[in-house]
Amino acid sequence: MLFRSDRLVEIQRQFPGRFLALPSYDASLGDVPDRIAADHRRYGLAGVCILPICDDRPADDPANDPIYDYCSRSEIPVWIHSVNTWSEKHPSDFSHPRCADRTACRFDRLKIILGHGGWPWVGEAVAIAWRHPNVYLEPSAFRWKHLAAPGGGWEPLLLYGDTTIADKVLLDRKSTRLNS
Repeated sequence: MLFRSDRLVEIQRQFPGRFLALPSYDASLGDVPDRIAADHRRYGLAGVCILPICDDRPADDPANDPIYDYCSRSEIPVWIHSVNTWSEKHPSDFSHPRCADRTACRFDRLKIILGHGGWPWVGEAVAIAWRHPNVYLEPSAFRWKHLAAPGGGWEPLLLYGDTTIADKVLLDRKSTRLNS
């Protein structure tokens, strides 16, 4: 059974080719690799989502290792929520890109997507994507006009996103370049 994702599957079915469902799983519930395998076979899901704030633990917590191990072996990408949280109950550090860096060091074949581009730690996120061949950035949840605004914190992505890490930045189909 999917965890926090029934609606995602429905949206993916309603709009085939337009939306990709990446469900999240609670690693503390056990048998997670079996559930991921069954859900991906049954629903054709695009990947797995790690939500450190919802899981109440950092993305690199060893509790997530069964998810990372299974996804690495099965070539299923993992999208990690890597953006500042506005929750006053959880430390922002749970979603800091350094957690994905440590995970990439342990699981060097796991395809990791830094969700929301690692803002406000964009410079560190860019360096992590540059360093690890299996780490990518995607700046969803931010409007393009804000990415290009001076002082918005996106300058490292704008500087290196069209050159050094151009093949590491995931954009929607309508976008082809960051600086255009």
